[in-house]
Amino acid sequence: MGLIDTFLKGFGVKEGDYIEVVYDNDKRLRGIIMPKNMFSGDDVLVIKLDNGYNVGLKMERIKEIMKLDLKWPDSKVVLERGRQVYNDLPRVKILAVGGTILSRVDYRTGGVRSAVDPDELLDIIPEIREVCDIDVEIIMNKYSEHLTPSDWEVISNYVYNSYREGYDGIVLLHGTDTMGYTSAALSFSLNKIGVPVVLVGSQRSSDRPSSDAAINLLSALYAAANLRYSGVFLAMHSSTSDDRVAIHLGTRVRKNHTSARFAFESIGIDPVAYVYSGRKLRIEYTYVGDYLGLDTRGSTSVDFNPRFSDRVALMKFYPGMKANLMRRLILDESIDAIIIEGTGLGHVSDVVAEVLKDAISMGKYVFMTSQCIWGRTNLNVYDTGRFLLKYGVIPLEDMLSETAYVKASWVIGNFGSDALSELMPTPIFHDILPKSLAVGRKGCDG
Repeated sequence: MGLIDTFLKGFGVKEGDYIEVVYDNDKRLRGIIMPKNMFSGDDVLVIKLDNGYNVGLKMERIKEIMKLDLKWPDSKVVLERGRQVYNDLPRVKILAVGGTILSRVDYRTGGVRSAVDPDELLDIIPEIREVCDIDVEIIMNKYSEHLTPSDWEVISNYVYNSYREGYDGIVLLHGTDTMGYTSAALSFSLNKIGVPVVLVGSQRSSDRPSSDAAINLLSALYAAANLRYSGVFLAMHSSTSDDRVAIHLGTRVRKNHTSARFAFESIGIDPVAYVYSGRKLRIEYTYVGDYLGLDTRGSTSVDFNPRFSDRVALMKFYPGMKANLMRRLILDESIDAIIIEGTGLGHVSDVVAEVLKDAISMGKYVFMTSQCIWGRTNLNVYDTGRFLLKYGVIPLEDMLSETAYVKASWVIGNFGSDALSELMPTPIFHDILPKSLAVGRKGCDG
């Protein structure tokens, strides 16, 4: 029995009890006693407050603990130690990859450590039991910057197997740094999957007062269980407040802020829907589903192509870029396709353009995207672009550069390099939109 357990036993309470704590200068707090985790101090009691936040309380500053009655709003839940059992709710599979949403603060050092078991996260979000019946499986425990195309293959297979097991939806816990890459990868590898697959992360660990983990996860689960559309989506905060989580298309989303909770934005189009929190979760749909003709839940058969190649490079052009730098890349025999982030409509300097011409003559494929966040490439406007077209550079309309990198990896992995020129400019899962819409932060509606 640990120090905290012994301390709690003296007050006649235990983990999972709803309590009132008299703390310091007669300050009173109410909440649920949370399980001890390996990263918190031995003398720290963690409780989940009524507002959903967790706080850590030093034992030496606690004067009194009183157990209170806690009644759940319905009788759908049966509690078992280490397992949540639900009745008459949608079944959702949670697949854990890693990231901040699976992290806790080490109270001894102040650093963030990745949690070993996602069940630890579920223990501190009891509201999940009102949303869906869950099963949890750990795929891996990696921060997203460490993921590779081979990891996308592993994740794709786990999602596909979960789909075949008959779940109503699938949620993937993922680090935010490269979550947009993985959402694009799954959009291609699991095209026309018949249920919502929702990636979710958090910008701040689950036990920080400002954490977005609980609301993001609850919203992702609710979307996976109830969204009318099928396909791959990404769920994250849409503003600084906690009342709304955006559901983005998997190929049209980008992380645009390093640390803000609203870091993710849909590019070129609005989110598919928003999940609103409050007394009861609800979904509000935008025009996007009807405009794009998104597949409805259960109406399609998955086109499963899970392989990815590492024979792709993504490079950003910049003023003064030396030709030798690009030349070293094209001489690399392990690279078949190069995605260029050009300026504006898709431009590079004359010096770099000549190198790209040489790359294409050597049998490599070169694709052009734009460094601009909104809009699309057009190589027909200026001489620079027309020369690139003449050399054989293929423009990718309004495809995000990250999505283009992933798509090229997917095409080579499943169909070979010879299929690049045909498949890359062909929309698969809304990676290319029919036209650029007036959405975005700067000077646009939406």
